Parts: sequence; structure tokens; C-alpha cells
Amino acid sequence: MLEWGMGRVEALAVQTEILALLDQGYPVSQIHRKLQKTGQIKMGRAAFYQHVAKIKRDRLRTDAPATSVRRPAAKSKTQDKTETAKPVGSFVEGRLDPVKQSFEDTWDGNITSPES
Repeated sequence: MLEWGMGRVEALAVQTEILALLDQGYPVSQIHRKLQKTGQIKMGRAAFYQHVAKIKRDRLRTDAPATSVRRPAAKSKTQDKTETAKPVGSFVEGRLDPVKQSFEDTWDGNITSPES
């Protein structure tokens, strides 16, 4: 049995090999078996899986692969429809008045400057 924290040391020591094998498509279970047979790691399978998951997360944070392209989210059906003016309420004594009016009903289109 390993001392506490030594699994992390082992995983970091073979991190580049783990990432290379993952990129080639090897499953984590086979990577664990290979590294254990060669004596590069002594940790158990569950601990190895946890360390590999952390290594993967760290790689995604630091350098996203150039092949992955972020695409904008698909528009929902409601976004495709043209929207009419949203109803607005007016504040009366610090609370929202339940009477709703459209934007066109509240503004006549004239811009006037406030008089001094």
C-alpha cells in the first residue's frame, strides 16, 4: 500500500505517457494495467481513475485542442419568431402597476429636451 499522496506523485510522473495513450484511444483500464505491469505505478485502479480524470480536466483548462470549435447554441423556436414590443408597467408609489402598456403606447416618437 502506498503512502498517502504518493498516487498523485506517480500519476504526475507518467502524465505525458497517460495523455499520449489516451490520445491514441486506449481505455483507462488498459493504461492502468500497462503502467502497473511495467512497474511505473503501484496505485490501485480507483485511485488511478481519479488521477486520470484530474489530468484530463487540467488539460482541457490549459490547452483546448485546435480541432474543437465552439459553435453557438442553436436558436430556440421562440427566438426565430419576430417579437412585438414587450409590455411595460409603470411604477406607482414604489410598486409595479399591474396595468401594462406596449412601448408604442407610451412613447409618441417625439424627443424633447427638458426645459431648464
